[in-house]
Amino acid sequence: MSKGDRTRQNILQKVAVLFNERGYEATSMQDITEVTGIQRGGIYNHFASKEALALETFEYACSILSQRLLQGIHHQQTALDQLKAIATTFAELYIQDSPFPCGCQVLNTAVEAKRQMLPLRQKAQEAMNRLRDLIVKAVHRAIERGELPETMQADVVAAIFISTLEGAMLLSVLYDDTTYLQHAVNHLHWYIDTSVIDSKSSI
Repeated sequence: MSKGDRTRQNILQKVAVLFNERGYEATSMQDITEVTGIQRGGIYNHFASKEALALETFEYACSILSQRLLQGIHHQQTALDQLKAIATTFAELYIQDSPFPCGCQVLNTAVEAKRQMLPLRQKAQEAMNRLRDLIVKAVHRAIERGELPETMQADVVAAIFISTLEGAMLLSVLYDDTTYLQHAVNHLHWYIDTSVIDSKSSI
């Protein structure tokens, strides 16, 4: 990695945390220069504008979540275990030495972006779609392998997973208590296990 690439990576790492903590609108270029130790001109050597920096830092933050989730499910033997690993890994990303102590980048960005920041809002939608698709595919695999009943609706399962995890994330940040995330994981594991039990009992 070249010196320029390392500098760019350093900016992304530090500003991603800054935006997540303060929000895009509340973060000034002065804040960015202070946290990175790079003058405004140096920032603009790597990013055309504050908006361009926001979009790239969001992608950077989401790439960390995506990598962790994929690592979490990679060694799982069954589709059911992959589903459980999605919940567990998502929570662990914010519980164990979290790179984003102020919560989920997607949730925070979605709340802030609304309609006046359409490019950033679109990025948040795309990131949520990727998480949703990961869950949907795991459910489909579980159904194909006979691990879950055919009556299970993948879209519904994804909605339950995301709503439960993101709701727990909100409570964890609001009350500075990560046990809400652990409760969410436990509930989702129970939800999957119960679906399997119900499936077997109906045979």
